[in-house]
Amino acid sequence: MMTIKSIGIDYSLSCPAICIETDNAEDYYYLTDKKKYEGTFRPNITGTLHKGHLTPQQRYEDIADWVIDTIHSYYPKNIVKPKYPMINLEDYSFASKGKTFHIAENMGMLKYKFYKAEIPVSYTHLRAHETPEHRVCPRRREKKKGGGGGGGGGGGG
Repeated sequence: MMTIKSIGIDYSLSCPAICIETDNAEDYYYLTDKKKYEGTFRPNITGTLHKGHLTPQQRYEDIADWVIDTIHSYYPKNIVKPKYPMINLEDYSFASKGKTFHIAENMGMLKYKFYKAEIPVSYTHLRAHETPEHRVCPRRREKKKGGGGGGGGGGGG
């Protein structure tokens, strides 16, 4: 059985992303509103369209369910209580203006779903102070040379 070493989540309203590091690979998943970015790009990068929603709360719940379902897809169905690695959650929104309450609600829904699923989470607040040592996916961190850079970019560096 494959071992999951770490999970990193860059959680946003518009394009949340997940990096799952296993024994021999890193897989990247993201949600998008743009049809042209849906699908599998390279063997390990997959984009999924956001579901339609009537309310912001429905959108937050759909995003949280997508995260939980993506993580659970790595575990056989017969495992009642999987041993999850610590999940690194970047819950800082770099370029948000005026939607902080929405971001908090979105994050609150995910944290609640993690709690209900008994999935451990390590919260991080990186962006502004990010260095290569703080990258969400370790293998990505090893490949990255030089300055860390905060701001911009997606989950894991």
